[in-house]
Amino acid sequence: VYMDQMGRRVRDRLVMEHQLRDALQSESFRLHYQPIVEMQTGEIVAVEALVRWQMADGKLRMPGEFIHVAEDSAMIIPLGEWVLRTACLQQKKWLAAGLDLGMAVNLSTRQFLDPHLMDKVMNIVRETGVEASRLKLEVTESAAMHNPEESVEILCALTENGVKIAIDDFGTGYSSLSYLRRIPADTIKIDRMFVEGLGDQLQDETIVRTVIALANALGKVTVAEGIETREQYAAIRAMGCNYAQGYLISMPLSAEDLSKLLDRGTKLI
Repeated sequence: VYMDQMGRRVRDRLVMEHQLRDALQSESFRLHYQPIVEMQTGEIVAVEALVRWQMADGKLRMPGEFIHVAEDSAMIIPLGEWVLRTACLQQKKWLAAGLDLGMAVNLSTRQFLDPHLMDKVMNIVRETGVEASRLKLEVTESAAMHNPEESVEILCALTENGVKIAIDDFGTGYSSLSYLRRIPADTIKIDRMFVEGLGDQLQDETIVRTVIALANALGKVTVAEGIETREQYAAIRAMGCNYAQGYLISMPLSAEDLSKLLDRGTKLI
C-alpha cells in the first residue's frame, strides 16, 4: 500500500542527506559545551561537547533533528571525527588559557562499531596534542550491548591508551551486570528520565539510589543528567552522586560564551 506521506518522508530524508553532505563540506556545524559540576562543591570540572547544525539564516538545528539521518546514511562517521577533533582543539585552547576542563564526547552506535575507531581516536589525540587522559568518550548502554564481547575489547583498547569511558543513558537498555563489571568504564551517567521522576515517582528514586550504590560498589563515579531544579540537585547529591549536568547548572554554550561565564568563576551552583 502506497501513501503520499510515505513518498514525502522519503523525499525529505533524501533532501536532508544532501544537505548534511553540503554542511560537512562547508563546515556548517558548531559545537556547544554543557558544564559538568562536582556536586559537593558546585565547581565545574568538565564539559560535554554537543553538536549543532548552523543554517544559512543563523538558526541552529538540534541533534534530534538530523543525527538519525546521519547515523543511517553513515555520514555520522566523518561528522563524529569532526566533533572529536574540534572538541580536542577547544580543550587545548582552554588549557592554554589556564582552564583545566575534562572533555566528554559522545560516540554514536555506528561510530562505536567502526572497525577503525581506535586508530581514528588516537590519531586525533596525537594531531591535537591533548592528553588522552583528559578525554572521555561516552558510549550509550545500548551501543555497548550491541555486541558485548567485541565492545569489551574495544573499550579495553581505548582505556589502555589512556582514554576514559562513560556509559551513557544507563538504565535504559539491557546491559548484563556481568558485562558491566567487565567494561572498563570509569563513569556511569544516570539518564534524565529517572532524574525527571524524582519527587513524583518512588520507583525512579529507587532506581537512582540503586545505580549510585552499584557504581560505588564497582569503583565508578556517577553523573546525573538533566537536572533542572534545585530540589533534584539536592536530592541526588544527598544520595551520593558525584557529578551533575543540566539546565539548572547551565544550558549548552558556545566556547566563547562558556569562556565568558568562567571568567566570573568556576563555581556554577
